[in-house]
Parts: sequence; C-alpha cells; structure tokens
Amino acid sequence: MALISCKECGHKVSDLASACPECGAPVATKSIQTPIQTIQKTSKSLKLQRLYANIFFIVGLIMLIFNLTYAGQVNKNPSSFIIVFFLVSLVWLIAVRMRVWWHHE
Repeated sequence: MALISCKECGHKVSDLASACPECGAPVATKSIQTPIQTIQKTSKSLKLQRLYANIFFIVGLIMLIFNLTYAGQVNKNPSSFIIVFFLVSLVWLIAVRMRVWWHHE
C-alpha cells in the first residue's frame, strides 16, 4: 500500500482507495481493475414483443404479396382481412421499435 497525492486537493490517499476521503474525487490507479459491466435497458418482454412483431409483419407481408398476385390473376379484389392484418402488424412493428429505441441507452 502506498500513499499518493489526490489530483484535486493534494491530500495523501491510499492507492487502494477508490476515492479521496477529503474531496471525494476518484483515485485512478493502475493497481485497481474494476470490471466493466454492460447493462441492457431493453427488457425481455420488450424483446419478445419485437420478435413477435417481426414475425407477424413478415407473415403479413408474404400473405399480402401472395394475395395481390392471386387477386391480379383472377381479377378479384384483395382480401380486406389480409390488408388489415398487414397494416396492424406494420403499426405494431413501428411502435415496438420506437419503444426499444426510447428505452435503449
């Protein structure tokens, strides 16, 4: 254990201390290795919603493409259920992605 001078106030501080007891300034030494922690702000339920929204969007897009292709071949109007399903899944996907962006740091 050695005493070093605080860079802020000049008070003698142990090199094992994390902060100066006089002024509270952090003591940066090479002997103390604090592990870096990564904290994810996105919750598991939000990640699960993002997964479901992506799946529903892809399924809705595939159904819409097939329905429009088939409706064009037989000269019918596309199914309104599929269009509504696709639009709802698109809105849900955008909302979930905005929530993930908002809560992520």
